[in-house]
Amino acid sequence: MSQRKSQIPNSSLPPSQRSDTFFQIPEITAGNFEDELEAAVTLEDHELVLEILDKAPNFYKKKVEYSLLRATSLMSLGQSDQALDLLLKLEKTQQNYLPLYLPLAFICMENDWPGSALRAALRVRKSRAIDPETQELVENIISEATSMITAEAKNESLPFEKMQRATIQNEKAQIAFAKHRFSEVIHFTKEAIKIAPNWTPPQNNLAQALFFSGKVNEAIQITENVLAQDPDNLFALEKMVIYLFGAGNINRASEYAARFAAFSDDFEVDSDEMKRLISILALVEDTSSLWKLAQRFADEDATSLSVRTWHILAVSAARTGEMSVAIKLMEKIDKEIIRKSEILFLDDLRRVNAQPKSSLKWLPPFYPNLEIYLIPPIIAELEAIFDNAPEEMTAVAQKKLDNLFIKYPFLMPVIKLAILNSETNDFACTILVNLLSFNEDEELYRFAFSQTGSLSARMNVLKILFQHDRYTGPNLVRLWDESIQDWCEVKLVFQKIVKSFI
Repeated sequence: MSQRKSQIPNSSLPPSQRSDTFFQIPEITAGNFEDELEAAVTLEDHELVLEILDKAPNFYKKKVEYSLLRATSLMSLGQSDQALDLLLKLEKTQQNYLPLYLPLAFICMENDWPGSALRAALRVRKSRAIDPETQELVENIISEATSMITAEAKNESLPFEKMQRATIQNEKAQIAFAKHRFSEVIHFTKEAIKIAPNWTPPQNNLAQALFFSGKVNEAIQITENVLAQDPDNLFALEKMVIYLFGAGNINRASEYAARFAAFSDDFEVDSDEMKRLISILALVEDTSSLWKLAQRFADEDATSLSVRTWHILAVSAARTGEMSVAIKLMEKIDKEIIRKSEILFLDDLRRVNAQPKSSLKWLPPFYPNLEIYLIPPIIAELEAIFDNAPEEMTAVAQKKLDNLFIKYPFLMPVIKLAILNSETNDFACTILVNLLSFNEDEELYRFAFSQTGSLSARMNVLKILFQHDRYTGPNLVRLWDESIQDWCEVKLVFQKIVKSFI
C-alpha cells in the first residue's frame, strides 16, 4: 500500500499553475484567500491548504475544484478515509467531472478494490488533458486492477465483466460496512452473491453485517458454509471466533482460534494476520499461546504492532508472572498515543516489579477486547438509554435496555466480559441489574465472591445488588482482598459495607 502512495505524482494533486488543465484549480484573481491558497499549494503545505479552505468564502467552498483540492490534500496527509468520503459525494453530483477519478482510482487501489479502481481509472483515460506522468500512473492502475480481477474470474470460472460487477458490489459493501450501514452491506453483498454465487468475500461480508444486525446464528451458518468450501479461509476463521464468542459458545470459539493460530508461522511479524491472531487469542483468553508470541515480540521494533496488540501481549506476560517482560512490551507503545488505561497498567506493573511481594491492583489483568463488539452505533444506543434515564432507571428505560439485548444477542456475553474489566466493571454491573427479562444475578455473585478484579469492585457489586433489592445472601460474607492476599470479612448493613480482616 505504501509503495502505491509513493508513486502518485505531484501532477495528480491540483496545483494552481499547470500547463495542462486536467487538475487546475480556478485562476487566481485577487484577494488574500486566493493568494494564500496559491502559496500553500505551491509549497505543498497540505495542512495549511486545509486551514485556508476551511476559512474560504462559501462561494469557493461550493466549487467542485476546491472540493477536489481538499480531497487530495487529505490524501497527502494520510487521511484517505475522509478523502474517499468527499470524492464519493462529489461523484454523486459531478459524474462528468473527470479530474476526481484519478484520486478515487488511487484510493481504491490502496484499499484493494480493483473493480472500483478500474472503473475510475478508465474514466480518467478518457480525458484529453492528461500529462505523460499521470497517463503512466493511470495505465499502471488499469493493468494491476485488470490482473487482480482476471485472477478472481479464473478462480470462479466467470467472465471478466461479470467478475468486475461482483467485485464492485462487494467493494460497495465494504465501504458501507466501514460506516456501519449494515442494511446497505446486506443489499450489496447479496447482489454480489447473485453474480458470483461461490465467491467467498461477499459471503464473509454478509455474515459480518448480519452479526452486527443481531442475526448471530445466520452469521455463523454462512461462515460455516464458507469454511466448508475453503477450510483455510483466515478471514472466516477469525470471524467464527468472534461470532461464537458472541453466541456464548466459548469452547467452539477456542477451537477456531487454534485453527487460525496453526498458520502463525507463516505470518510476517508486522502483518495484519498477526494482529488479528493476537486479538482473537485474547478474546478466548489463550494466555499460553499469547505468552509464546510475547516472547517472540519482546525484541521487535515498536512499530510492528498496534497499541492494543502490545497491550494484549503485555497482559499475557503479566498473567504469566513475567512483570519485566510486560513492562518492556508496554513501553513499546508510542507515548504520543498511549491511553490513560495503558498508562495506569504500566505504572502498576512498575510498582509490582519494584515490590515483588505486592500484587497488581486488578487480578488477573484484563485483555482489552471489548471494542470488537462495542462498535459506535451500539455504544450510542447504550448511551442514549443511560443519558436519558435518571440515576434510578425508570421502567421505560429498563424496557429499552431489555430490547437492546434482545436485538443484539451477543451483548450478554460481552457485558459479562466487561465485568472483568476494571474500566467497565461498574457500568456492566449496573446494566445487568437493570435488565428485566434477563436474570444474571448469578454472574454478579460469581464475580463478587471470586478472586478476580479488586476488592473495591467486588464490594461495589454487592452494594449494587443490595440497592436494587436483589441481594439475597447473608449479611456477613467473606471476600478476597488482593492487597493482603487473604480473605476478609464484610458486613452488609442498610446499604453500608463494613470490612474487617480475619
